[in-house]
Amino acid sequence: MNEVIRWATRLLCMLLVILGALVGCAGASKIEQSPWLQKSELYKTQDFTASLVTYSNDGIRLHALIATPLTPSPANGYPTIVANHGFVPVPARYGIGHDGEDRRPGDYYRAIPKQYTQHGFRVVMPDYRGHNASGGGQTLTDDIWTNIGLYADDVIALVDDVLPALSDSDPARWYLWSHSMGGPVALQVLVERPVFKSATFWSPMSLTRWETQLDTVSAAVMIHHARGDATTPLVNATTFDAALQRAHIARILFEYSGSEHLLTGDDQAQAVLRDVATFRRGISTPDRDAKEMQK
Repeated sequence: MNEVIRWATRLLCMLLVILGALVGCAGASKIEQSPWLQKSELYKTQDFTASLVTYSNDGIRLHALIATPLTPSPANGYPTIVANHGFVPVPARYGIGHDGEDRRPGDYYRAIPKQYTQHGFRVVMPDYRGHNASGGGQTLTDDIWTNIGLYADDVIALVDDVLPALSDSDPARWYLWSHSMGGPVALQVLVERPVFKSATFWSPMSLTRWETQLDTVSAAVMIHHARGDATTPLVNATTFDAALQRAHIARILFEYSGSEHLLTGDDQAQAVLRDVATFRRGISTPDRDAKEMQK
């Protein structure tokens, strides 16, 4: 029943957008025309304007940060990255800084939208249900894999409903970014919605549950992992890399000599540059298989 309601709502939105265009509203933002998507500006930095989009899945009110570069939109719209954050011990505190200020994506992930918007990419970073002010916390369980499935469903709703409503985003240049627990969230999205050109996995949790479902994945994949990461071991990355190779998916694994779970400093800057290069040019290897070891 929830799926029927969701598709009926989506159809209503599409009809309203078409009607708006017919009556001369084509220049307005699709989100501003939508009765069930809302967008409001949060703050502005020297690199991007941060907005909050509100959308719905399974009758749950959800939110996502939208970081839009200050540079003018390209002719076909901004290349757009959906960024899937990792595990947050207290989900309601997601996006809240050490000073108590509610400023998504919070101190830990602050550099992620900054780094990519500096290269002209729009970043859309969903809360997930139960995180910050997003509803649905009562649907979460003590089983992280059950929750990951719910989070992935929320991101799929964002892909279906929010991304197409961003009139100044380029649908031919949609990408996925993920970190830690966001890895299995992103992979489930990638399997169920093969609309992304490339995907990058930073320090992923185990992804073996989806190894038999990779036949629908068409995106080029990058993996970044520190060898000394004690939170998610390097074997997660090497195992995923081997599964992608068996599935003949273009991929590249970068290993870093440090021990940080979320790459920072020079390693983070280099990982972002590698992502940006692959987002723009793809992985060009004769047999579509590649592996690069750093340091």
